[in-house]
Amino acid sequence: IFDAFDNVLLLVKSDVLDWVGNTLEIIKRTVKGPDGNYIAPITNDTFSQITDLFNQAEDQYKSFDKVFRQQRTTITSVLYGISGLPTFSLFFILVFAFLNVRRVAPKVFQCFYFFFGLLFGMTGTALLLIGVIGLMVCGEVTLQQWQSPGIFQWYIVPECESVTVLANVTNQIRSMEVDNSVNACREAMEVCDSSQSFNASTPERLFVCNISDASIATLCGSFEQMNQTILSMPFKFGATALCPTCSAYSDCPSKCTNEASRNKTRESISLINFALNATTIISRFLPQLDCDVLATRLVAPLIQARECSTIGLGLMVMGAGGAFACLGYLWGIVVLCKGQKLFFNRRDLFSDEVIEIEVKAAKWQRERL
Repeated sequence: IFDAFDNVLLLVKSDVLDWVGNTLEIIKRTVKGPDGNYIAPITNDTFSQITDLFNQAEDQYKSFDKVFRQQRTTITSVLYGISGLPTFSLFFILVFAFLNVRRVAPKVFQCFYFFFGLLFGMTGTALLLIGVIGLMVCGEVTLQQWQSPGIFQWYIVPECESVTVLANVTNQIRSMEVDNSVNACREAMEVCDSSQSFNASTPERLFVCNISDASIATLCGSFEQMNQTILSMPFKFGATALCPTCSAYSDCPSKCTNEASRNKTRESISLINFALNATTIISRFLPQLDCDVLATRLVAPLIQARECSTIGLGLMVMGAGGAFACLGYLWGIVVLCKGQKLFFNRRDLFSDEVIEIEVKAAKWQRERL
């Protein structure tokens, strides 16, 4: 049982805690700009609650794992000692029988046997029930692995979803995507207008605008819409002279000869990348922190290590051992109570009856004399 439990703890550390920690770190790095600061509207407070929650879970795991490994040897030794207690204590029945001890000691041991029998019986029953419940949990674990209806889907996952920590992070990252998408379009509007031909008096406006203040919310409301809108803006007729090797909007930051155009397009491309980071987190990483996914990962170690049924059956075997020990103590009480009449049909040479007969015989002899 302890080996199986140890394997489960190791898998929980590597496949759950380490995985969640790495995912959070990836998200934090992704929402930071080149200067190392979080991209608006993300702040340090965005991740404070979820980080605190994760740190608490990790600290509790470390504390439990530390206690388990420190006490494992002690608990194992105690269990071995307890398992040998019934055999050792019941051995005194033979000692009493061969030494013909029939007075105080057997009655005292009857009390001991009653106490230990009750203790082993209650403990064995509890372990049997826990083992049965453990096997039932194994069934629920299998259901959750396939995300089928069960206790996890009915109670645990909804309870997890009621915690708004992840929802707050998701909302702020969605805001980051929308805000940067709109701002990227606004920056792009600085290098474009509705004219189809290039005007030398406005050399920074190299592109034909396909967005306006009225349509920006519709055409730039998400990364996909913004990206398609901006990158599809064509060069004006005659503007290619200021960027001979440019073939698209994305080439301007490095190839346009007009400094204002380079700066504005560079800024908009930077905002596009920020929005891309946000949509990448939303599509790839945040779903991995979904309560359903976390619940499935949490039960995965029991499936991967094939230890779920091992733990349940081990507890049931220990419970059965406690039940047999209880029966052994009951048998010991019966033997101590009835053993003298049932198994030893002889009188003790120093019993009260023999002494009384000898006294009467001596008195009769004196009377005859």
